[in-house]
Amino acid sequence: MICKNIVEFLLWNDCTAHGKCAFCWQQARHDCTKFLDEENKLNSINCVREFLKTRFDSSDGIKKDNTGNHILLVGGEIFDIESEVVKQSLGNLLEYIVSLMSNNDIELLYINTNLLYTDLTLLYKLLNLIKEFKLFDRLRFTTSWDLVGRFETEEKKERFDKNIREIRKDFPEAHIVVNMILTKQMCNEIISNPSFIRSFQEKYDVQVNTIPYIVLKDWMCPTKAEVMNALLAINNDIPNYIKDYATNFSLPQRKDLYEYNSVDRQLIYCSSDIDSCGHSVNFKNYCTDKSKCYLCDIIQLMEEVE
Repeated sequence: MICKNIVEFLLWNDCTAHGKCAFCWQQARHDCTKFLDEENKLNSINCVREFLKTRFDSSDGIKKDNTGNHILLVGGEIFDIESEVVKQSLGNLLEYIVSLMSNNDIELLYINTNLLYTDLTLLYKLLNLIKEFKLFDRLRFTTSWDLVGRFETEEKKERFDKNIREIRKDFPEAHIVVNMILTKQMCNEIISNPSFIRSFQEKYDVQVNTIPYIVLKDWMCPTKAEVMNALLAINNDIPNYIKDYATNFSLPQRKDLYEYNSVDRQLIYCSSDIDSCGHSVNFKNYCTDKSKCYLCDIIQLMEEVE
């Protein structure tokens, strides 16, 4: 299978949770108290727009190299913004992206949002544009839910619940994926309650995607056995889960990550390194045994259960 590259844009680190999620990988890379000011947020948006114009926009009649015309927008949290000026600018960028999708300059748009905020205006602006142009089959809408480490208060957990139910009601055609991180606590919950993932999917009418924990806190770090046993428990409840999971995870799809840097005032390429096994070095940090590669291990697991 030929997989086009995903070009990922990290617009800013600012997040509704203010860096308090215990598993947040950005805590290891950034000082989460140093968020971008309004000027730099506007500049980050402009840098992404210029990148898209140069690489993807065919309206100027110049043939572009669209080998990576799958794009992803991520933060921080990009849809929770206080500044009206930044809201307007990001809204304009979203309109531009949808126009590129309608012209087939962008094939797929991935968005990632935590749904911990009260004002859904910007998110709804995007979803309404996608609906207007009948592009829901080309939108990859991803959010996150976790047993521990994400919801600082019960209020935030209820806010997520309210938001995802409203989105499902207002945009029933949207395909929503909820990422769950395989922390020690999540693995043990799945092992003790094998129907947990399926029940969650049915409750919210979503697809759940379990992803490895990039270890930051020892108390959330699972053993390899806990991770593999959790996946086996899901597989017993949802037939072919491991086969489909391993197949999708091992697709040869390159991800090019660009992050806005306020010092250089431009997008900086910062994709992770590749290990000798051919997979990201981040996969070697998913359990207590740091010599193991997550992707290699789930491929082996798939072969064992077939």
